[in-house]
Amino acid sequence: MTLRLARLCLAACFLAIAVRLPAQAPARPALRAANDLIDYNIQGVDVDAVLQNLEDFTGRAVIRPQALPPATYTLRLRANKSDLVIALESLLEANMVAVIPLGDKYLKVVPLQLARTEAPEFIEGTTLGLPPSDRVVTKLFQFKFLREAEFFKQRPVRGR
Repeated sequence: MTLRLARLCLAACFLAIAVRLPAQAPARPALRAANDLIDYNIQGVDVDAVLQNLEDFTGRAVIRPQALPPATYTLRLRANKSDLVIALESLLEANMVAVIPLGDKYLKVVPLQLARTEAPEFIEGTTLGLPPSDRVVTKLFQFKFLREAEFFKQRPVRGR
């Protein structure tokens, strides 16, 4: 009788623990998508597939012209989402396609030769904290130790 009572108490304790365990278990912190590593592998795809991936990873719509330089794209890496976006932008620019941010919602894609005529991203302040990339940007420098006239001074042309 004592053994049966002990088994019954033990079973009741396990049941109580099993019922209470999910409520008492500490919540696991949600992993941020930017820190999750993504296995990315494309081989021999066209520019449309790369631009679709860029839209998916940035959450921005891509505005593109009718014709972009034809190329096949191959990229294989394991990186977090922000590094993957930089790699995709660099891959496009290595194939003569420039990616220009337009606000928070859009990315404009143009042939690299036309990137200077567009309004590239303007960077204020220091660039030391930014990751290296192949993006076309605008930065305004203010001279501290050199006058503009000295910098733009005409040099004599030799040979005339």
